[in-house]
Amino acid sequence: MEMKSFAVYLPFFAAIGWGAFYAINARNYEVLSVPTGLVMQALSLICSALIISMVLKTPIDFSPFVTHPQKMWFIIVIGVGILASASLHLSLKFNTATYTGLVEILYVILIPLFAYLFFGQKQLNLSMMIGGALMLSGAAVIIIGQLQKSS
Repeated sequence: MEMKSFAVYLPFFAAIGWGAFYAINARNYEVLSVPTGLVMQALSLICSALIISMVLKTPIDFSPFVTHPQKMWFIIVIGVGILASASLHLSLKFNTATYTGLVEILYVILIPLFAYLFFGQKQLNLSMMIGGALMLSGAAVIIIGQLQKSS
């Protein structure tokens, strides 16, 4: 099977991996600090980059940070990644993994919004908009329930 055909399955593998990651890390944060968890994730990401680089025979190349005309996007993604990772790990520390995962799924709705706002890309169709509205409604129910529970 060629990589492009196999790639259709990658989001499912990512969902399985992130589901396990959330459940395990929420438990880990009973004994580990959040900075330690972030370092563990950083090490796993470096290993992932090295493995993917070897498998795809693609070098790790930082030259676009210097040469690309829109290099600010590379810098912005680092800052956004820092904020997102810190928020995720702090949420796993102070909330349940289930709550964190169910609310964080809102990124699925935010991706097409940001793609349109930043780059003018229209990635939505009617079924995606309906699904997104249902997800947003579900997340609102979950957040309201969590707020009432913590009051």
